[in-house]
Amino acid sequence: MVCKTLRFVSHINGASLQFYSSKSDALVNKVRQLLSHFAHGAAASHTMSMDYTKPLTVPAGSDALGQIGVPSLSSGELGKINARVPLELWKQAYGGFFPQISVKSEKFEDPCKDPKYLEPAVDSMRAQKEEDLERYRKEREKKARDLARQQGQMVSSKT
Repeated sequence: MVCKTLRFVSHINGASLQFYSSKSDALVNKVRQLLSHFAHGAAASHTMSMDYTKPLTVPAGSDALGQIGVPSLSSGELGKINARVPLELWKQAYGGFFPQISVKSEKFEDPCKDPKYLEPAVDSMRAQKEEDLERYRKEREKKARDLARQQGQMVSSKT
């Protein structure tokens, strides 16, 4: 399921798919060759390996949706799927095969207020800059109000 999903995602995005392990000299050479192709325009490797029991090597444009197939779904899951586009179908199938566990994390709207990232020097400078910004905004608002009053007085004096 993982290999088919990776093949599908790389195919619809026009990407190459290359498995890698630093423990395999053959895979290291394939990745080096692929990176040389993209970075320096070197000749691309035409070797492919789509056997899911081995490391995948799928150059961009060499795969096809017919070769990838459809996602594996049980008959019970088929009735629950409401995907409108193929990527949604694959996401739901993948999520059904590997149930997603939601992890509750404390999300701060402003990362500056996250206690994990406290830095007194930076925080004090940021507080000073925020005060400066607030003072500047108030000055601009006051100038805008004064300008509006002046223009209003000029209009009323002409009539």
